[in-house]
Parts: sequence; C-alpha cells; structure tokens
Amino acid sequence: MALHVRHPDWIHALGQAGAKSFALIFALESLNRALLSTILPLQVLKVTGSATDLSYLYLVVGLSGLVANLCIVSLIRFISRRGAYTIGLICLAAAPLLIGTSMFTGVSFGMFIRIFGTACGAICLNLYVLDHIKGRALNEMEPIRLLFSAAAWTLGPWLGVYLWSIMEWLPFILSSIAALIQLAYFWYLRLREGSVIVPARQKPETPFGSIIPFIRRKPLRRAWLIALGRSVWWVSFFTYLPVFGVESGLSPETCALLVSAANGLLFLVPVLKRVGNYLGIRRALILAYAFTGIINIAAGVAAWFSPFSAMALLLFCALFVVLLDIYGNLTFLRMVKPLERTRMTPIFITYRDVSDIVAPAAAGLVLIALPLPAYFVLLGLYTLGMTQIVRNLPRRF
Repeated sequence: MALHVRHPDWIHALGQAGAKSFALIFALESLNRALLSTILPLQVLKVTGSATDLSYLYLVVGLSGLVANLCIVSLIRFISRRGAYTIGLICLAAAPLLIGTSMFTGVSFGMFIRIFGTACGAICLNLYVLDHIKGRALNEMEPIRLLFSAAAWTLGPWLGVYLWSIMEWLPFILSSIAALIQLAYFWYLRLREGSVIVPARQKPETPFGSIIPFIRRKPLRRAWLIALGRSVWWVSFFTYLPVFGVESGLSPETCALLVSAANGLLFLVPVLKRVGNYLGIRRALILAYAFTGIINIAAGVAAWFSPFSAMALLLFCALFVVLLDIYGNLTFLRMVKPLERTRMTPIFITYRDVSDIVAPAAAGLVLIALPLPAYFVLLGLYTLGMTQIVRNLPRRF
C-alpha cells in the first residue's frame, strides 16, 4: 500500500505560482544584489580613485542602462517574456564575475549588464505578478516580498564584505550562484504567459512610443515619481554611506554592518504595515517622506561635527524608507489598466534606472565644490519635497 506523504503547506505554496513563490524569486534576486551592495561602490572607488570619478562612472553606466532598458519591451515581443527573463538572469549571473576582475573595463561592463539584468527581471516579474495575483491580494504581496527579501538584504551586505576580506573572489561567485538558482527555480515554476500582452487591434509601438502616453496619465506619472523618490534614497545610501564611512576612518566591514542593519529593518514590515493600514496608504507615504527628509537634513548637518552621529541618523532614516518600500509600488499596481500592463510596466520600472542616474549626477555636481555631507542635505530637501507629490494622490489611498 502506497504511503501518502503530506508536505507542509508552505512547501506546496512554493511549488506553484502565488505570493510566496514570487516572494522567493524576489528573495533570490535580493541575495544576488545584496552580496555586492557594499562591495560595488568600494570596488568602483578602487578603480576610479575618488568619490567624484565614482559618481561620473555611475552616471555613464546609468544613462547607458536606461537607453538599453527601454528596449526590453521589444525584446519581450521578439523572444517572449520567458526568454527575456532568462537573458536578464544570465546577465545577473555574469555581472558579478566581471565586477570581480577589479579592472576598469570589467567593472564598468559588469555594472551595465547588472542594471540591464535587474531591469529585465523587474519588468518581467511584475508582469507575471499582475497576471497571477489579482485585486486586493496585491496589497498583501509587497509585505510578503519584503519579508522574504529581508534576510538576504540584512545578511548580504555584511557577508559580502566579510567574504571579500577572506577570499576576494568568493562573494562574486556566490552572487552568481544565487542568480543561477533563481533561473532554475523560475523554470521549475513554468509560469504561464499572460493572455493580456498587447490589445488585439492595437498596432505594436516602439519602446519609446509608450513614454508620452505614460506621462499623459497623471496617476501613473505620480506613481513613478513616488517610486523614484525612495529609489534615489536607497541608491544614495548604498553608494555613498560606505564611501563616507571609509573616508571617515571606518573599516569596510563596519560600513557593511551599517548597511546590513538598515536592511534588517525590513523585519519590521509587519509592524509598519499595521501603522500604514491604520493611517491609510496616502498618509503613511506623506509621513514617511516627511521624516525621511527631516532626518536626512539633520544627518547632513551632523556630519560636519560627528560623522558617526550622521551615520546613526541615516540608519534611523532607513526605518521610514522601509515604510515607503511597503506601499511605494502599490500606487502603480492599483492604477495601471490590464490592457496597459505590458506597455506601461517597462516605463514605470525606469524609476530604478533614473535613480541610478539622478543620485550620482547630483552627488557629482555637489562634490565639485562641497564635501559629501552637503549631498545628504540635498537628498533630504529632495525627499521632503516628495510629500507634495504624495498629497495629490486620490483620497481612496
């Protein structure tokens, strides 16, 4: 007589398309990126020699990545969403190995395909999520995703630098392996392609043809700006906190611990979600952006007198940015129409690429005449100004 083995519900859930399986994919992607999150700016600083040149390289790579990423929608039409996602993951597996060469050409090209691979994954995965998770279930998706990713983002930055100090190639290899595991799991799930790709009677547009329609849709434009604000903060934090810490006399391992501690705040997502649900999404976003701006300005001022106080304030600031992470993408997911998903999702995802451009461009301009703490003040003014964008969200949020 055959024995019936009952597997735990969570194992069954991970074997089919749903919130937990998507969250696991996000977690594997997070591990791939988190292992290099602190190493990357230090590696770029080593090959460029200064924070100013580092900003310029980030700017050039970001601009190149933005142009390439706008072509992803054509890539999806040409080889299917599954094929585009596979190419993206192959790029994410190859990028760490190139960055690990410690050569200017290898690091630069590795940064470029890392941005491109991340965008491929984000666009395709968001489309898969919209196909498989409907209605208010989307509200629950973001907290689950963040919780699954919390361990990777908490452990990864410190672990990457620690392994880097033991064996220089080890974190790059592990990062590549994480991308390959993600690729294998994606093919194991065999996610179906959504039926809503392009409206049947609509002529396919060029990748750039969706930009103007996106800009004309005020709700989508606001959703993009809201996502951009928090992404600019995180790019600035991951890039310039390690640089500021090393220039202030801290070891790379200590800087990595600070980054890991900030990411560890993701474990507070259930508590912050309750706060957000009590306040409402709109008020929660206003509160988060306001405190982010105020604390960031205080950190920039404090950096002139006590670098360690400034880094502590930036760490505290991350608590409010995590609140932005919970609700930042929901404005788009709830306002985009089904027939617009494939056209508009790639445009929305460009907030990541634009943040990779805005942060180093602004920092590069500031560093021409002022030290790095001045950029933290500018970042605070920017995020404080984002509250005006959030205030224009519909009251139903």
